Amino acid sequence: MATMGERIKQLRKENGMTQTALAEALGVTKGTVSTWETNSRTPSFEALDSMSDIFKRSFDYIMGRSDDATPRVQSEQELEDLALSQVEDDLTEYALKYARLDGYGREAVEAIIRAEYNRCRAENTLANASAYYGSISVRSERDSGRLNIKTRTPIQTEAILLESVFLLELFQKTRKVYQK
Repeated sequence: MATMGERIKQLRKENGMTQTALAEALGVTKGTVSTWETNSRTPSFEALDSMSDIFKRSFDYIMGRSDDATPRVQSEQELEDLALSQVEDDLTEYALKYARLDGYGREAVEAIIRAEYNRCRAENTLANASAYYGSISVRSERDSGRLNIKTRTPIQTEAILLESVFLLELFQKTRKVYQK
């Protein structure tokens, strides 16, 4: 089976599109399309949804998980599962990037998250945190141990929790786009 990048490139060429034309149709840069085609990055749910419409192919076909090129309508559950999978991938990527930051970088991220959380709380636009659940485990190659949250100060712990709530809000926004 082809990789997602190979499949995107193949479909783009079959439809007589340049990377620039596809990028314009999706509202991204030519460089972004290039990173998808080289499998350096994966497209967002919204980009996959748009490509599915443009190329008239299923998500599974575009993602290289199926060789069935028959246009197919995805069920509501399949679309929701795909959106959740994309959000999970994004959250994992963000968590791993955060774990690699130095102290200054972490403080900057935490300050932004606290500010946005407080803004959303003041505007009463926070998502209901009890509607979501998840688990993130960060391990270091060095010690192969789980990141110990007990070694953090209460403010850092609160910031991590605030970041989770903020990322859940991002998930909710993604679902709103999907529901349109």
